[in-house]
Amino acid sequence: MIGINRIKKIVSHRSVAFVLSSFLFAGTVALCGVTATKAFNRIDQERAEPVISGERTGYTFVLDAGHGGEDGGAVGVDGTEEKELNLAIATALEALLRLNGESTVMTRTEDILLYDYFNDLENYQGQKKMYDLRNRLKITEREDNAVYVGIHMNKFSDSRYSGLQVYYSKNTPQSASLAGMIQMNVKNAVQKENNRQSRPPAPASIF
Repeated sequence: MIGINRIKKIVSHRSVAFVLSSFLFAGTVALCGVTATKAFNRIDQERAEPVISGERTGYTFVLDAGHGGEDGGAVGVDGTEEKELNLAIATALEALLRLNGESTVMTRTEDILLYDYFNDLENYQGQKKMYDLRNRLKITEREDNAVYVGIHMNKFSDSRYSGLQVYYSKNTPQSASLAGMIQMNVKNAVQKENNRQSRPPAPASIF
């Protein structure tokens, strides 16, 4: 998770390529610093032409851009809403994964909440967030060999706190190793000043 006040820092293509070669997921980190630049445009143009750079992992990467619709998430000092950044990063990460021949699923590709994705209720009053979270889980569970990647931003009033932090589920042993890999590669290649705690298990408050 990266503070919104640092989201507009531009990272080089070299950093992106290095992290991606270390492990595809690190693209999440490298692209967290990219907004509407030529880099995004180039990636989008190349999405239709997969380039296999190595052996496929055999997983389906479920990319979950947090929030959406009436739930904007955190708001930056310039008015930027978290939901916009989450979707931009998820979209770019999907392009990178596909360029490497990986299977991907996006929980959302537009500015919406997912409360009615699997449901058809007449009244969602007071239940939108609950159904939204449940449906994101359902999207993940219906995929074989799924690796879930939830993308969020945090806003801190104290500028001392910044830099990506990876949380993992204690339900799957490989999750801790993957989280550690991402955190290490980010520090080495993208955010050398990032000394945040590595690999914290997700607290119970995270759905």
